[in-house]
Amino acid sequence: MTKTFKIMDNKAEFKQKGWKLFGAVIVIQTVLLSASYILNSF
Repeated sequence: MTKTFKIMDNKAEFKQKGWKLFGAVIVIQTVLLSASYILNSF
């Protein structure tokens, strides 16, 4: 029983990390796009 629970916990933790990484990538891409757009408008 404890083993399966540990696996479930690891999966949940992995999902959280994955979403954080996904969010960070989107934020970075948005910032880069904004920066290039601003630089191109000058």
